[in-house]
Order: sequence, then structure tokens, then C-alpha cells
Amino acid sequence: MSYNRYAPFLFLAPALILFLCFTAYPIVASLILSFQKLEGGEYIFAGFSNYIRLFKDMVFYEALKNTFIFFIIQIPIMLGLALILANALNSKLLRFRGFFRVGFFMPAVTSLVAYAILFSIMLQDSGLVNQFLGYLGINNIPWLAHPFWAKVSIIMAMT
Repeated sequence: MSYNRYAPFLFLAPALILFLCFTAYPIVASLILSFQKLEGGEYIFAGFSNYIRLFKDMVFYEALKNTFIFFIIQIPIMLGLALILANALNSKLLRFRGFFRVGFFMPAVTSLVAYAILFSIMLQDSGLVNQFLGYLGINNIPWLAHPFWAKVSIIMAMT
């Protein structure tokens, strides 16, 4: 009888331990660290001075603006494409559904480093994307060098 009472906790224990070690502890440690500064090799309580400095920094607002742009543009595109692809991959008319499902799922399990390298190679000045655009009569686009096109390339890569 006593085994039945503790069984759910034993099953939940590994997930709870992993959550505490790899999610809860880093969040709490980061929060505590954000109120400190490093002086002479040791951390000293700094109060809100780090946050005051952060809100006076223009680079922070630029990063916030870029994140908001990515959020506004990329999320609707990603959700729309996901719904269209999910319906297409679930269609009885599609042959080799399993193959295509694996093909669409593979980027989710491949290394992000390999993914980043692949997109940086594709978006170089002489990369695959600019070569294709050249065949269409469109001049090379500085995908990774111009701020606007860098945002567009990140949105494409994330989508």
C-alpha cells in the first residue's frame, strides 16, 4: 500500500530534478547575478544600477526593436506555413507521406551549428540564393552585410 502512495512522486522525480537543475536554478542564479557587479575578483551587490545602465543603453533598445520586428514578421509566416504544411502532409492524396514528414522534421533535430553554416553558405555573395537570383536577372543581395537584408535572412532561416 505504501508503494502506491509514493509511486507518482518516484516517476516525477527525474523530470523534477532535471527541471530544477537545468531550468529553475539557472533562472534564479541569473536573477541574483543581475543585481551584482564584479569588483576585485568578487561579486558585490549593486542594486538596480545594472538595470538603470541597461535602460540607458541605446544598443539594448536596438536589440529590443529587432526582436520585436522578428516577432511581428516571422511568427505569422511560420504559423501560416506550418498549418499549410501540416494539412498537406496529412492529406491522403500525398504519396510518400512518411518520407516528406521526416524531411520536414529533420531540421528540428539537426545541429543548429550545421544549420547556421548551411544558411551562411547559401546566403554569401556567391552563394546558392544569389546565383539563383542572378539567373532571374536580379542583382546580388547583400544578405549578411546589410542590416535590412540580415534581418530578412534571419527570418528566412528561422522560418
